[in-house]
Amino acid sequence: MSSEGVRTLDIRAFRDFIIDKENANTREGIFMIDTSSGFKKDGNKVCLREQDIEKIVQTFIDKDEVEGYSCFIIYKEILEENEGNLNVPRYIQKIGNTLPQNIASHLKGGIPKVDINSLEKLWKISPQLKQKIFTCVDEGHNVYALAIDPNEIETTISEDEILKMKEKMNAEIC
Repeated sequence: MSSEGVRTLDIRAFRDFIIDKENANTREGIFMIDTSSGFKKDGNKVCLREQDIEKIVQTFIDKDEVEGYSCFIIYKEILEENEGNLNVPRYIQKIGNTLPQNIASHLKGGIPKVDINSLEKLWKISPQLKQKIFTCVDEGHNVYALAIDPNEIETTISEDEILKMKEKMNAEIC
């Protein structure tokens, strides 16, 4: 601690790591942060911006485990399961920033099941609505097509009896 009572980190920077050595012998593992995508490229240089540094520092201070960004790894896992290897991707798997694609669906001009299922809240309220609007054209590849004209979708949803009843119930409550 400094004289003002503020903790000063004794850190050593190595290629991909910052190691907090203070009280290291009392910990049961290490807290790892993958900073491989938190920066700005400037030609062939990599620059940490103020917001990148802030995110790293706050994540470290709070020991906030964020999927695809940070995690706490116990020494046993490092030593026994990974033979002491501290390669970041062994512990923190990147989360893809692309949406999953159903290539067969796109090639057939259809709608992927995952896209239709993204409206799950609507289907829970009115399950038959899903069948009114979509039809499966290839079960093996989960490819769907519209069962009605695209111009009729809004009308089909707004005239659905279950949705009307739900809307009426909500209006009465308010």
